[in-house]
Amino acid sequence: MRIEYRWLILTSVFIVNLVFFGVQFSFGVFLKPLVAEFGWSRGETSLAYTILMVFSAIFSFVTGLLTDRVGSRKVVIGGGILFGAGLLLSGLTTALWQLYLFFGVLCGIGKACFNSPLVVAIARWFDRNRGLAFGLSLSGTGIGTLLLPPLANGVIATASWRVAFQVFGLLSLVLILGAGLLLKPKPAVAGATGRSDEGEQWNVSEALRTRTFWSIGFTNLFCCFSHAIPLVHIAAYATDLGATPATGALLLAVIGGVSIGGRVLWGLLADRFGPGRTLVACLLTQTTSILGLALAPQFWMLYIFAGGLGLAYGGVYPLYATAMQYYFGNRSLGGIYGYFSTGALLGMGLGGFLGGRLFDLTGSYLFAFLVSTTLGAVAVTLAALTRRPLRTVAVPAGVVAVPA
Repeated sequence: MRIEYRWLILTSVFIVNLVFFGVQFSFGVFLKPLVAEFGWSRGETSLAYTILMVFSAIFSFVTGLLTDRVGSRKVVIGGGILFGAGLLLSGLTTALWQLYLFFGVLCGIGKACFNSPLVVAIARWFDRNRGLAFGLSLSGTGIGTLLLPPLANGVIATASWRVAFQVFGLLSLVLILGAGLLLKPKPAVAGATGRSDEGEQWNVSEALRTRTFWSIGFTNLFCCFSHAIPLVHIAAYATDLGATPATGALLLAVIGGVSIGGRVLWGLLADRFGPGRTLVACLLTQTTSILGLALAPQFWMLYIFAGGLGLAYGGVYPLYATAMQYYFGNRSLGGIYGYFSTGALLGMGLGGFLGGRLFDLTGSYLFAFLVSTTLGAVAVTLAALTRRPLRTVAVPAGVVAVPA
């Protein structure tokens, strides 16, 4: 039976997401072993995660524009080399600045090579049911979050955190480079006139001048700022409450496991009800779940709220990708999404650092999780106010705005 090549594209994106996000959200498992060996504070140590996100944000618009020029394959392969090398070198860390350089800078630039290229690959190969396609491909992030934190914990327990970094580095090089080679551009169809459901096509400068771009962009910033705090610190939070490191890793695994179904569910809902209203519902679920993590009176309830967070966290990524394609089309999606993802990466990085810093100041994660809830409420409000962009059109009687 002949397999359509678009399913190989989806599988490749799935694999890259599995490896990167699995490694990214395993950082919380490395946090206490690094603190124990070197005596750094949690704020200092988690700053490496923030640096990764900041450098990813700085370079994302560059790799987005590059994707529109040279295609997804070359950008992803280059990112895989940088990401894998950064992890291998992280295993050789002997000073804090080295962790910042290897895990923060090198892995951060590598991550920037995965954001827009993967979104563009799915958007250009799937003409229909994009919400579902984004959800299926991004479910790799959930599988990665389900599998790799327990793997990291197991390797750290039996060997060391250094070996765990090196295992992740080799895994990244093999899987990301292999998947990247499959990311071929979609062949042009002779005589194609374009689909009627593609909508208005915007270039980067036009999109950046719309209120819609900045509204959804700041929604993304506050949303990611909000969920980064529990995602980075929930393993340490659990052990502070008396749980074992394995239990802390299990909470991360619950988030990752539930997010798998969340990505598909929210993607289907976006195809049915539109990305705007679906995003509001998803963000509301995320915010209430984080509040539950902060105030849960019994430990077993953390699993329920971790599941709620996973369900929502699983949905936001495919929903943002679907929304950006819906609002601005495919023509310059790489560059537009590169600028858009900057807010998410800054939010993720700042959230990871802020969670650690607030713990250092208060001796507890309660205030950090309440701050996370407040930021989530801001994201819900902004998402509810976002509308499809208007294009200004000159007419003899004046200038009017019409729906794009």
